[in-house]
Amino acid sequence: MGPRAGLDRCGKSRPSPGFDSRTVQPVARRYTDYATRPTVVVVVVVVVVVVLVTAVVVVVAVVVVVTAVVVVAVVVVAALVVVVVVLVTAVVVVVAVVVVVVVVVVVVTAVVVVAVVVVTAVVVVVAVVVVVVVTAVVVIAVVLVAAVVVVLVTAVVVVVAVVVVVTAVVVVVAVVLVTTVVVVVAVVVVVVVVVVVVVVVVVTAVVVAVVLVAAVVVVVVAVVLVAAAAVVVVVVVVVVVAAVISRKRIKI
Repeated sequence: MGPRAGLDRCGKSRPSPGFDSRTVQPVARRYTDYATRPTVVVVVVVVVVVVLVTAVVVVVAVVVVVTAVVVVAVVVVAALVVVVVVLVTAVVVVVAVVVVVVVVVVVVTAVVVVAVVVVTAVVVVVAVVVVVVVTAVVVIAVVLVAAVVVVLVTAVVVVVAVVVVVTAVVVVVAVVLVTTVVVVVAVVVVVVVVVVVVVVVVVTAVVVAVVLVAAVVVVVVAVVLVAAAAVVVVVVVVVVVAAVISRKRIKI
């Protein structure tokens, strides 16, 4: 008969055939290993959830910042557009005023010239009539005295005519000078307004470029943060899986 479990010749207990005490594990240790496995899984899930929630919060913050930047850019562009519209309206008003002033000056000049011509014509006609009458009277009275009087009256008429013509020329020159000054002022105003509009457009372009660059930087930072969060999640998962696998190998 083969060997059996029981007492040996000395009365001591003898193990069953094939039994190795080195491979025996306590029952409490087996239950402890199986009880700690769900705790590790829960920790891994909590870490993954926390990382994902952090990534979502970062993305939401980046979206809010980008939206705020875009809103500020739109407000700035709208304000600059309003300024440009006001400046253009001012230019139009100034040009209209200049045109009205020029028209008024031209009309006044024409009226003055016409008045000077009419007055000159009336003076000449009156002078001629007076000369003719005086000449006739003088010729009837005294030929010599009449001749002297005619010469004197003619000289007076010529002097009056010259004075009238000089006055008309002075008035025309003054009107031309006033018109020139008004036109120069209008041109200066238009040039200043154009320069202001150009400066406003350049400032608008610079502001929009800065806003776009800031938005791009924010988006790049958000992408880098999300990528870093994903890398952290992957590393945590790999470490946890490696730890679980190493524990299983140790048990085996």
